[in-house]
Amino acid sequence: LAVMLAINISAGLIAMAILFSLYQYLKRTSGPARWADSRRSYHLHRLRTNLLAAAEEPEHPRDWRPQLLVFSHDAHRRERLLQFTEWLESDTGFATVVRILEGEGLQMLKLREEAENELRKDVVKYASEAFPLVIVAPSLIQGIHTLVQAYGIGPLKVNTILLNWFEHERTQNLGIREILYGRRIKTAFRLGCNIIVLKTNEEEWERLQAIPATERRIDVWWWDDASSHLMLLLAYLVTRNKTWQTAKIRVLAPSADHPTEETMKEFQRRLADARIEAEPEMVFNANTSNIIAYSKSASLVFLPFRLKGNQPLDPFDNPIEQILADLPTTALVLAAEDIVLEAEPDTGKAGEMATALDALADAEKKLQQLSLIH
Repeated sequence: LAVMLAINISAGLIAMAILFSLYQYLKRTSGPARWADSRRSYHLHRLRTNLLAAAEEPEHPRDWRPQLLVFSHDAHRRERLLQFTEWLESDTGFATVVRILEGEGLQMLKLREEAENELRKDVVKYASEAFPLVIVAPSLIQGIHTLVQAYGIGPLKVNTILLNWFEHERTQNLGIREILYGRRIKTAFRLGCNIIVLKTNEEEWERLQAIPATERRIDVWWWDDASSHLMLLLAYLVTRNKTWQTAKIRVLAPSADHPTEETMKEFQRRLADARIEAEPEMVFNANTSNIIAYSKSASLVFLPFRLKGNQPLDPFDNPIEQILADLPTTALVLAAEDIVLEAEPDTGKAGEMATALDALADAEKKLQQLSLIH
């Protein structure tokens, strides 16, 4: 426009007037656009192709990715849960933030729509990549039972449940709270889902956010079981997030005897096989007090827990809230599947040996299960 007016102002103004008139005429007389943006169709087509291709490939434990169902009922704690979800998935998995509405009847459809709109707004507000989902069920347990089995498509199946610690349950009876909470966890666990319970409050969360990235430390309490393997992998996934890239991972292994040089070398070798950079440390005669003393200065703690009946317990079979009261932001982990951490080759003699060992381990587990049933 500037060059056109510089050559001839009068001719330029006339040309601009004619073009503007044509634009207004076409804008007012043209019908609705017949062409739609094809990018969504392209993405859906690629998604279909990739899902079919992934379904044809044999599933391998080393292909494990977090497929999260994030249960969030309390809106005032949703921001922390969604942020923690982003740390865990680290562009490797999928997450769906879920609300289960208890009730029946047509009036629940409107409540479901309102709840889903609220979830969508929170996902956008907190810059999360989770998908929102609201379902209606006669009871919370029945909703969890149905959702965990039905969620997903093809090879994409839920493998991990994430939820908040029960700080704000309606009942004030602690025993009832534990039983209700334990029943929800056990329902998902029995269906083959790993459980992650995030315990944090506003004060602890603000303290965590204030720690410089270079000074952050993640403590993983290691019992060399399925939950320990999952916790170490989750800690590694957290460090892939840009806000945790410089954080250090410390793996703390309780020991009944004083650690020797040989036991330390074996412990270091196990971590080296996983190819996860971490600082190993053995804790003699570990107990609740030791865990608090070692990890009270950590930025984030991964701690295993177990279920006895319907009650969540710490690794020493004590009520879990006793140890959580004095720990910083903590992720309680209960694994329903064993995670393969060793980065060994899958071809050649080494691969054949690894396959044979895996088959032997599977046969041993089946024999143990049969003996327990018997």
